[in-house]
Amino acid sequence: MKPPSPRFVALTWLLALASPLHARAQDPIPSTALTPSAVVEPQASESAAGAERVKSAPTITLREVLTRARQDPPAILFALATLHRIEAQESYARGAYIPRLTIEGGTGISYADQPFLPKSLADLSEAARIAQGLPAKVTRIDATSQTSYGRGTLDYALFDMGRRYAVSSTHMSAVAQKSAYGAAQRSAAQAASELYLRAVAALALIEDARLTQQRRANQFNAITGLVKAGLRPSVDAKRAEIEAVAARYALETREIELQAAGAALSAAMGGDPTKPLAPAPFDEAVLPAPLDPLRASVLAIERRPEVKQLEANLEARKIDHRAAIGARLPTAGLLGNANLSYASIYHGDGYEGRFLTANGSVYVRWAALDPAIWRRASVTHGAIEEAQRQLETTLLSVRAEVVDAAYLVKRSRALVDQATQILAAAEAARTAQNERYQAGVASLLDLLDAEGIEQNARRQRIESERDHRIARLRLLALCGTLEDLGK
Repeated sequence: MKPPSPRFVALTWLLALASPLHARAQDPIPSTALTPSAVVEPQASESAAGAERVKSAPTITLREVLTRARQDPPAILFALATLHRIEAQESYARGAYIPRLTIEGGTGISYADQPFLPKSLADLSEAARIAQGLPAKVTRIDATSQTSYGRGTLDYALFDMGRRYAVSSTHMSAVAQKSAYGAAQRSAAQAASELYLRAVAALALIEDARLTQQRRANQFNAITGLVKAGLRPSVDAKRAEIEAVAARYALETREIELQAAGAALSAAMGGDPTKPLAPAPFDEAVLPAPLDPLRASVLAIERRPEVKQLEANLEARKIDHRAAIGARLPTAGLLGNANLSYASIYHGDGYEGRFLTANGSVYVRWAALDPAIWRRASVTHGAIEEAQRQLETTLLSVRAEVVDAAYLVKRSRALVDQATQILAAAEAARTAQNERYQAGVASLLDLLDAEGIEQNARRQRIESERDHRIARLRLLALCGTLEDLGK
């Protein structure tokens, strides 16, 4: 029997090395990467350690992200504090319906030196004054005394249109701020959810980079053996070494991107960015079916807090205008006051004892001629027109961006389908080129080119899927229904 030729032995050896490589490409993505020993000694890089810390950090789901992003960030707490302040202003305005009672008291020393009788009576003779029942001798008060007093005033406006409209205006301002608080929550939830999806994609890109690195490592080892056997030129080994080094640094870059994504995700929820969070696997069932542009536009007008805020602002401006008109009307109310005092004479002659005075009245006040009041209505009327135009501008902007977001979801869905088909074709082309290279009918450049196309297709598939998910979340946020996912 004729012994096999050296070329047949080398080809058989190459196929034996390449078969595990081909099988590896069909297996799930491995959890660890193989670093070419001829290129660099295996060691844990700083970025890899950081990536491991991110993946070992507490994981968080999309629902948890939405819940925390609506409660914990400082911007949300600031909007809530503003809401509490405006609600306190509303309570302050309602206090105008409560009667105003002022109480004052005090004590002091006084000295009085004043005529006791008018001059015409003081000039009468003593007999004449006695005949008239007047004091015989005292014609002046000259005394030092201590006087203690208490005074109370009660004022209650029965009819005051300005008071009524002031309360209504502050109430609508509180309603507007509630909507502003909801708008801040919507923006925070949208930003945090997008960062969550980017972190999910960063994990997938790391696994993709590890697959590429492992393939490049196996490829470098296999080609090195072929070069030693004289079946391939040495330039193939150098080229394979370059590809292995590039794959290793690409993986390191992806690990750094994961750390940055985890830090940004933590900060978006009001946490410490130096303590990154790891995203839990994304559940596609969380997202509802995308809305068509017309339905999304209608839903956004109904649910967006920004629209409700501007509607409340417009109503507040209308109330301010009615208040400006009402300020021209008279106000009526009740007014009462009482004064109680007690005087003790220390020296001289004077009045001593308790003194009490009290009175009550009904009053009507009317600013009959006040240019500031009569011209205020023109200012408030202009504010109404301004608020109306602002609302119309926002309505058109909301509808435009929602419709654009709805079409973006459709475009991103088409890109996902395209990337999926391209990836399938690229995988088939890579497999064919790998087999041709093993058979010696294709060059290394042909194989690397096919693998580069497949690698780009895998990355494009991950990124297009990430963009499609972000587009769907953005559409929900613009429709005002993103908060429903956190329930």
